[in-house]
Amino acid sequence: MLKNGEIFLASKDEVNDGSECRPFYVLQGGNELWQRLGRLVLVNSIFQTTAYFHLSKEEIGAILGCGYEWGLEIKKAAGKKDLPLGELRPLLKSLFSAFFKDKLDGQLVNNFSRVIDHGCSSIEKIVSEDEHTYIMSFSRNGLNTTMWGHYAAAEKGYALVFSTNNNKFKVKSNGRIFHNKNDDLNSTDNRSFYTVGDYYKETFLELKSVKYLRKPPKVNAFHKLIPFFEYTEQEDHYDVPLNIGASASRKQEDALGLIKSSHWRYESEVRGIFSPYGGVISPEARVLKYDINHLEGIILGTKISSDYEKRLKACCSMLINNRGEERKTLPVLKAVQSASKFEFNLIAEGLVDGDYHGYGTEYEMYFTQYEKLDRDNANAVQELISNIYDASRNKKNPD
Repeated sequence: MLKNGEIFLASKDEVNDGSECRPFYVLQGGNELWQRLGRLVLVNSIFQTTAYFHLSKEEIGAILGCGYEWGLEIKKAAGKKDLPLGELRPLLKSLFSAFFKDKLDGQLVNNFSRVIDHGCSSIEKIVSEDEHTYIMSFSRNGLNTTMWGHYAAAEKGYALVFSTNNNKFKVKSNGRIFHNKNDDLNSTDNRSFYTVGDYYKETFLELKSVKYLRKPPKVNAFHKLIPFFEYTEQEDHYDVPLNIGASASRKQEDALGLIKSSHWRYESEVRGIFSPYGGVISPEARVLKYDINHLEGIILGTKISSDYEKRLKACCSMLINNRGEERKTLPVLKAVQSASKFEFNLIAEGLVDGDYHGYGTEYEMYFTQYEKLDRDNANAVQELISNIYDASRNKKNPD
């Protein structure tokens, strides 16, 4: 992937945190949302179980006719606070018999109360449906020894150094998977611009810092349930499904994927997040090419072998040769262990250029040792080292 300038968008199931993108679902909204929720539970309890075959048309009508009123009873019991989704099932089951005993035949209440559990399960299933979020991950700290141990083959690998302009990272896919496009790299406007029906092969993904907290982000489950509520033809005509969610205040939906357990704080992670309209994207389509101008350099691990080091430099040279219209060289740095502390220092090794022809005696044709660099190039390499130190030690966070 190095010689091709590629980066991978990982699904939440492909990363190493079992709680990745896990929300804390709650229910909070106006009367109409609770009414429709009450009816949806009853509809699913009837038509998604064998209850449908054992109930008469009149009995079904009597049960569903109470749906909206029962929804208000649920809201009353839930109170004004956010109701955790996990508390919905016991609440519904506790309310059912008491609410319906004066409205339906006693035997019907007893029989139907046995399948109400399925209606609760159907709500949980709808809410928990995967939204297929994909993640591109970076770290602000290129010198963290734990990160090198976990993600760089125990210091035998390497780290790539990237920069952005206004936190925008340009990527390109082989397929048209992106539904937004912002061509102005220098713009400080982070909105995405949409054209109905258009999909693009390239886009700018906005990079955002991850927050490390004790609790997952809170998400209002009503926004996932609204498409499953029943609507009359007239309600559809007047866009009720689009407007009904106004009474369901949004919580931390925009933070989904950007909040992780505080135990991961050492990663100092920055992420680009992509949620496609079309659902699942194959792993092949998630191998993206990045704009080579984002690439600032490469850091070699403390335990890297000489053969692997040579291969990496060759790959960098091929990358510049194939895609370096503007970038002509790439700094190569080496991580070294501090003698007095459990941390890394950086030394400058030199510059790779795009004049790759092979190994052996031609090696020097595409790599220049730091000691042989002119003053401008040497200063540029030292400036990169200084920026990495500053970002890793939290003195500042350059893009």
